Amino acid sequence: APATPQIMIDVPAPDVMIGKEGPDLDACVTHGVIIGSAASSQTADVFNSTQGWRNRLDRLPVGARVWICDTKENWVGVVYRGDGPSAPEDCRVSEPVAAPQVYRGPCRSGWVSATSLEIVAG
Repeated sequence: APATPQIMIDVPAPDVMIGKEGPDLDACVTHGVIIGSAASSQTADVFNSTQGWRNRLDRLPVGARVWICDTKENWVGVVYRGDGPSAPEDCRVSEPVAAPQVYRGPCRSGWVSATSLEIVAG
């Protein structure tokens, strides 16, 4: 059986890209809400990678609002506040960026399973 992901405190920043829709649109154009995961109907895990060596960064509760910024196969790169299920603050992704780039804050970012969220706008 695969090992259970562990929460890692000092892991590299996830490679969630923003600005993939071009310089005329917001850095992240879509909003989503966490609907839970197959393993837990109350939370969804956020990982630092879409690869097999991924480590859990966070656990988001059902209802948490996120910016949807990137996709890789069955994974969605999200930007989110780290303080609960409230709507995301700007997180500096609601305006265009000149070119695609790795998201570096001020909010948190990571990868969730596409089945763990629902698109609500964008």
